[in-house]
Amino acid sequence: MTNKLNRFKNMLQSRPPAGKIIIAVAAVIFYEKKILLCRSPEWSKKWIIPGGKMRFGQNIKKTIKREIKEKTSLNIKVEKINSAFAVTNPPELKTKDNFHFIFIDCLCRANSNQVKLNPEYDRFKWVSPQKALNMDLLPYSKKAVKKYLQNLKKQDYLQGWLRCKADFTNYQKKTESLLTQASENSAFAVILEILPVLDNFNLAQSHIPASQKQKSWVTGILYIKKQFEDILEKQGITEIPALGKKFNPEFHECIQQVKIPKKNRTHSPKIRSGQIIEVVQKGYRRGDRILRAAKVKIAK
Repeated sequence: MTNKLNRFKNMLQSRPPAGKIIIAVAAVIFYEKKILLCRSPEWSKKWIIPGGKMRFGQNIKKTIKREIKEKTSLNIKVEKINSAFAVTNPPELKTKDNFHFIFIDCLCRANSNQVKLNPEYDRFKWVSPQKALNMDLLPYSKKAVKKYLQNLKKQDYLQGWLRCKADFTNYQKKTESLLTQASENSAFAVILEILPVLDNFNLAQSHIPASQKQKSWVTGILYIKKQFEDILEKQGITEIPALGKKFNPEFHECIQQVKIPKKNRTHSPKIRSGQIIEVVQKGYRRGDRILRAAKVKIAK
């Protein structure tokens, strides 16, 4: 905005014109993809964008809001100052006096389309910007409308670019997610191949006679088993707690219900119906993902 004001000052200071200098502010007012045009008897009954005169020292935005309210009864929000240009003795203004106009046009948003004209204008229309260019439009107003259309195209290009950028970002994220998931699935597939081997180690360990547990060959086998368990731990895979827990179909697979005799219940009052009393095959999980449910026997 500062650059535009500097250009306005340069227009006046570079070559002062003879005659009266008038600064005119006008607004391309848009509402629901249409702009407001008014017909002005003062300007050879041509269609124009509404506005009015501004005195030196006045604020552009406050002036255009006041003029539009007086001329059309609309309340507007000034989005931006579009452009400014100078015209000397415009032929559409029938007068013998010499006038040097500085036209300043603004882009404004209306809060409604209910227009009430003052006597300066005799008609109004809400039209599309493209249709406005085909009407008997004042040349200076036509420049403002063309500028507005250029801004719309830039916005369309920008929005299109932003949509493409967002789509590409989403594509990247989706691709990365799919690659991560594929990598995890491949790792899990390998781990699922390892689990039966670990099951066999667990089974072998449970059948080692007490007299053989201190033998070197037993220690070697258990060390290999520990290596498999370390691999799982590094991958964030943990064993699903089962023995003594209450059966949960989300984590456990029941392969047998065992009826507990009453005499055993007397000696072991902690055993209840639905409690896991034996783990046939260990289960494993990684975070919330279940790799393999634990196969168990439960009390009946």
